[in-house]
Amino acid sequence: MNKRLISVSGSRSARWRMGLLSAALSVVSAFFALPVKAQSTLDREEVTIYFRFDDATLDTGYMSNRESLARLDSILHARTYADIDAVLVISKSSPEGVFAYNQRLSERRARAMSTYLQLHYPLYMSKVTIVADDESWGEFRASILADTEITDGTRDRMLDIIDSDIHPDRKEALLKSLPSWRYFYRKYFPEFRFSAITLVFVRYEDIEIVDEPFFVPIERIAMKEDNLVVPMLRSKRMIAALKSNLLFDAATALNAEIEIPIGKRWSIMVEDVFPWWETGNKYCLQMWEMGAEVRYWFKPWDPRGVNKLRGWFTGLYGMSSKYDFQNDRKVNYQGEYWSAGLSGGYSLPLGRKKWGNLELSLGLGFLKSGYRHYQPSENYEKLIHDRPNDGTVQYFGPTKAKISLVIPINVYNPVTKKEVRHE
Repeated sequence: MNKRLISVSGSRSARWRMGLLSAALSVVSAFFALPVKAQSTLDREEVTIYFRFDDATLDTGYMSNRESLARLDSILHARTYADIDAVLVISKSSPEGVFAYNQRLSERRARAMSTYLQLHYPLYMSKVTIVADDESWGEFRASILADTEITDGTRDRMLDIIDSDIHPDRKEALLKSLPSWRYFYRKYFPEFRFSAITLVFVRYEDIEIVDEPFFVPIERIAMKEDNLVVPMLRSKRMIAALKSNLLFDAATALNAEIEIPIGKRWSIMVEDVFPWWETGNKYCLQMWEMGAEVRYWFKPWDPRGVNKLRGWFTGLYGMSSKYDFQNDRKVNYQGEYWSAGLSGGYSLPLGRKKWGNLELSLGLGFLKSGYRHYQPSENYEKLIHDRPNDGTVQYFGPTKAKISLVIPINVYNPVTKKEVRHE
């Protein structure tokens, strides 16, 4: 097995991270006196996933993410479980903005990677360590050293600031005052928002046969101090979503829906439409409609994640209602109806931070309504039943259309803090 180092993304920060990992492995090997012949007994491959500005969503369409995830999948499927000694995921944010916020952003990106690995490769989770490693100052420093477009004076000034002991927020303020800041921000910062996945493989030909099995605890590799406390990453889970049909809202028909995701592809929705107003005995819009729908989503989601109820879906629905409609003397009907049929639609995330969804859907089915016609008296104080014009209508075709605003309801998953010590 040849020793290879592959950076799928071609990132300028790959050498820095792999150098850091190699140093950590060397220290671990020396400390634990690993039973090996050579100093390095492990093959490593790295895949880098990039994130958009101020975002922790794993976007497969961003930069080289789709190719990187495909490479990760091919690597894991080409190996056996025993071949993989450890998986280390280091997540970082670019060094702009408030440091404390970027710490939390790195944790959110670490959670996103943990969710993805848990969903796609649950077998390997016992070998995975997720580290939220704050801001990418090391990568920033490496890019300054490697860049040939800046003067030596600018390089020295920037390195002096980065290498100083001042707070990161102060470093950023000083660097922003330099003309070269905007140049570096545009050219390099998109590559500083990442999660680097390093897969560590056992090189069997270099391992001596010993009584005890060979194993490097991955927590030791990521260790920065004698006692390592892996940060508690509080992940969220969507348990339901509140919805409102904006078309009904525009017609003053108040409505509300709640949809509950079930498993990885299913959901159940309950809706209520309840406009109840009248004006001067001439105009009336009163309706109480209740409905339920079971949906199948074509793209699965992580049951413990938040990115649910998105993409294409199809469903089976049923609903019933009672109503009273009046438009002066032109429209005057009371009655009840029921309907059942199939639905389909698409739901897409809203905003850069994906705080909600916008759902577009259409229902096709059968509707039957028994109605009663009436006429108002001359002074509109009474309604006179017009029995000869009562009747029943049956209809097959489009029965409902929706442009719905979807607001998720998220709760925190229970996560315990993990402490690793060595004596």
